Amino acid sequence: MTITLNRRALDASLCAVSVALIATEVGACNLKLETPVMALFRQWRALSDRLNGDAPITEKEMEAGCRELGRLEDEMCALPSENAEDHMVKLIALTSWGNFTLRKDDKRAFWVEARALMRI
Repeated sequence: MTITLNRRALDASLCAVSVALIATEVGACNLKLETPVMALFRQWRALSDRLNGDAPITEKEMEAGCRELGRLEDEMCALPSENAEDHMVKLIALTSWGNFTLRKDDKRAFWVEARALMRI
């Protein structure tokens, strides 16, 4: 089988390959790897949404869920924030979307890390 390419077909092929390469490069630049803090936050959020949702839940399930939320929060806070997004999701988890205030020890650690992220 012989394939014959004329100039027009070759130009179209090169154009398509160029567009594909550019799209791949742009996609690679926009690829954002999830940080360990964000991975834990996604788990925290899924559990928090389930516990606070409309579906009925037993008191035993609620207690176990709250313990797990606390464990996820502790694990998140033990990790350094890689960026401002990490730092903010820690605040969201620790305050349950602003429904609670930071505990005294959490407050200090929060501001120490904020200063470090801001390089002040």
